[in-house]
Amino acid sequence: MVVALQREQQMALAGELLATFSADQFSGDDKIRYYQLKSADHLFHQQPLQALVVLRTALQHAAQPAQTQLFTQSLQILQQLDEVQTAEVGFMFARTELNDAFSLHKAQQALEEGDEAVARQIAEPLISDAKILAAKFGAANILDQVYGQRWQQRAVGVVLPLTGRYAPFGNLVRPCYGCNWSIDG
Repeated sequence: MVVALQREQQMALAGELLATFSADQFSGDDKIRYYQLKSADHLFHQQPLQALVVLRTALQHAAQPAQTQLFTQSLQILQQLDEVQTAEVGFMFARTELNDAFSLHKAQQALEEGDEAVARQIAEPLISDAKILAAKFGAANILDQVYGQRWQQRAVGVVLPLTGRYAPFGNLVRPCYGCNWSIDG
């Protein structure tokens, strides 16, 4: 019913109906949907930071498929914020799941402003450190734009043993490629 009211742009009535429920009354996907509706209600009342707090709570309860939706919804909210609110989000959600969305948003902003070095500096750690898979894909897309090629194509390398037990194999292969090799270790 609340979803239907929101679709019909009757947000005030949907908010009143939603206020009669609590998160404890739901479980699983229904609980996630409740949080999404609650977040939309906060946005209707011009409370984007509260909407993000609700989405953070939802992310804690969500499985992978729902996390992508919640993450995308968080990014959409972040795009609507001014600089002061964005800075507040960075402080409020540091070391949480929403920090990935904040970092990706900042990297995208840097890329749009033409600052590829900052975009790269923010996006590269997200590839390995992000808690949400959608953030990793978003960071890879930013790096694709920065480098002008697919990020995965750049990240391939070869490690050959040049010391120890397998050194004869490494020394056999080394001259075949005509590359400069170094011994790290």
